[in-house]
Amino acid sequence: MKIKTCISCFALLAMAGSLSQAAPLGTAFTYQGSLQDGGSPAQGVYDLQFSVYDAVAGGALVGGPITHTPVTVTNGLFTVVLDFGAGVFTGNARWLEIGVRTNGGGGFTTLGPRQPLTPSPYALYAGTAPLADGSVTSAKILDGTIATADLGANAVTSAKILDGTITGADLANNTVGSAQLADLLALGDSSTAGKLDVYRAATGVPAITLDGGDGSIRTIGSDGTVRVALLNGTTYGGLYLYTTNGSNRAYIVGSSTGGEISAYAGDGSLGARIYGDSGGGGLMNFYNDTGNVRLSLDGLGNSGGGQINLYTGEGKTAAILYGDVGGGAQMYLYNTNNGMRLWLDGYGASGGGQIQALANDGSYTINLQADDGNGAGLVQIKNNAGSTRVALAGETASGGGEISVYDTDGTETIELLSAYTSTLGGKLTLRQANGTVAVDLYAEAYANDGGLISIKNALGNERIELDGDDGDGGAAIRLKNINGVTTITLDGDGPTGVNGRITTQELQITGGSDLSEHFDIQALENAPRPGMVVCIDPSHPGELTVSSRAYDRTVAGVISGAGGVNPGMLMGQSGTKADGKHPVALTGRVYCLADTANGAIQPGDLLTTSGLPGHAMKVTDPGQAQGAIIGKAMTALDHGQGLVLVLVSLQ
Repeated sequence: MKIKTCISCFALLAMAGSLSQAAPLGTAFTYQGSLQDGGSPAQGVYDLQFSVYDAVAGGALVGGPITHTPVTVTNGLFTVVLDFGAGVFTGNARWLEIGVRTNGGGGFTTLGPRQPLTPSPYALYAGTAPLADGSVTSAKILDGTIATADLGANAVTSAKILDGTITGADLANNTVGSAQLADLLALGDSSTAGKLDVYRAATGVPAITLDGGDGSIRTIGSDGTVRVALLNGTTYGGLYLYTTNGSNRAYIVGSSTGGEISAYAGDGSLGARIYGDSGGGGLMNFYNDTGNVRLSLDGLGNSGGGQINLYTGEGKTAAILYGDVGGGAQMYLYNTNNGMRLWLDGYGASGGGQIQALANDGSYTINLQADDGNGAGLVQIKNNAGSTRVALAGETASGGGEISVYDTDGTETIELLSAYTSTLGGKLTLRQANGTVAVDLYAEAYANDGGLISIKNALGNERIELDGDDGDGGAAIRLKNINGVTTITLDGDGPTGVNGRITTQELQITGGSDLSEHFDIQALENAPRPGMVVCIDPSHPGELTVSSRAYDRTVAGVISGAGGVNPGMLMGQSGTKADGKHPVALTGRVYCLADTANGAIQPGDLLTTSGLPGHAMKVTDPGQAQGAIIGKAMTALDHGQGLVLVLVSLQ
């Protein structure tokens, strides 16, 4: 850390010649310096310590130390007032030693070398300069130095005494009585400006100064710096408040156009300012540390209402709030590029509130109106070309709300109504790209009715109808042909009132190839599995058992599912004897377990039960096979056991 210094010349005049003891000047002087930190001008708050020595190095301490804390350093510059008292500057050479530290941190660092304290040129001359005639005034005479013997008789007359130059030190106590004072105390007159200094006894510097010359009143700190100044300008008065280092921190001024209050930050930059009248209304500005406005409050904004402006750190507009724009308040929010992105209007086009949000390119993409002109709210979401793509209306002709969605060319493709009519429930409509209705979904298509979905073809004609209540409390699905005639009906409540019914002229099943019913099957030694031949179980009415003897006339069918062929139609009635765990094919094609013990099986052979449990065999005795035939073989089995595709036809 380095320091460069300079000393105010008038302060050192007190060191020269016999006039160095002139009491009104005191022993304080102003010291100005330049402080560097790391090669750059210092910036901030520091503690400084000053000491006076009688040698450039070593020597004796003759004054101080004096510590100033805190000291504000701005761009490397600082100013302090130093007072080492009497007896320090006696005409001998003196050097100033300076110590520095950050505010409140640790010990002081002594800066070198010590700075020589030298008088100004006229201070050197003052001790020997000759006096011109009439130039000896009380200011140039040391108290008590002119004795009576030095003066001739009647030598001092009023003509020889400058008006206002006799101070209290020139007068003996109680020597001025009422005869010497005017009825009213007056300082100065019409040709001489009056001045009154009220001193602080401990420091010898004025504490209060009343100056008739500029019409000011100043209060002064013990260090000699002005703390408060009340100034009288030609058109206004002002009150100024200062810090200990003499920096202005706040002032109040009044003028014909309105009062003004300004406040400054610790570094001297303007922090806030209030104008009593700025074009007809009050104005308040807040500044950043570089003196730029970042918040502005205006009592007379657009349309006569108040206004608030917010700015970014870069000085760009961030937000504007108007108290009155055409009858309502408005707020604008901007992005970092000074582009307006959100607009809130307290009194929109129809008198209600309005919000508009903009995209990065400045286009309006969202519009929210509290009153669309009919007293209802409206929200519109637009694309970057400003075309509406989604609309939310608070009320339609039916009295309910509406949501509309549009495609890229502006065609409404989705419409959602909260009320289909004034007495019915909601409705959802889906349209094709050309605007033709594709699907209608009704929450209540008819009074006291259930929901309804109507699906149209490309021409907008209904082809599928899903009815939540077709009039009997049950659901129904109706499929229509190209002519609009219902060809398939799925009725959740059939004629009996509880059973569903499918009505159609043609039924095609592609998931399986046999007609099966569910049965419970009793297992003897072998657990039932797909492909087994089963017979009626006489011990368990309504149930079956795995076949175990040849030419059994109780044969009932084949357990479906073997060979990857599943039932095409499966019947049964839950909770009755007409129910069970296993699907048994009663007709149709099904794979069956077969045995060639009665000869190889060829397609077309009649099959019956065999002695091998669950297996079929070829019929070789037609008479014995009557009533025991399972069906006809459709595939061959040359030897052993395996699966044979059978066309089930019990007989």
